Amino acid sequence: FSGKQTEELERIKELHREGRLREAAEKLAEMRASKDEWAILDDSVKAKILKTVAVNVLYLEDDLEKAKALFNEALTIDPEGDHTLLK
Repeated sequence: FSGKQTEELERIKELHREGRLREAAEKLAEMRASKDEWAILDDSVKAKILKTVAVNVLYLEDDLEKAKALFNEALTIDPEGDHTLLK
């Protein structure tokens, strides 16, 4: 399941690169909406999703504190992961 979500996250990042920020934000929200699905994701995938949400929050909401909180949550979940925000 995590592999499928990683592929979806890459598609969402592509939307972001294309400037389709709202569409990316909607898809990210969908990924986080199901608590059952969220619970079974690998921590590294959860962290990547949270970091991508943080970037969208900066662009769409200009909310640095909210973005920092999301990024810090990602760091807590996967402290050894790749901490690049958006590739």
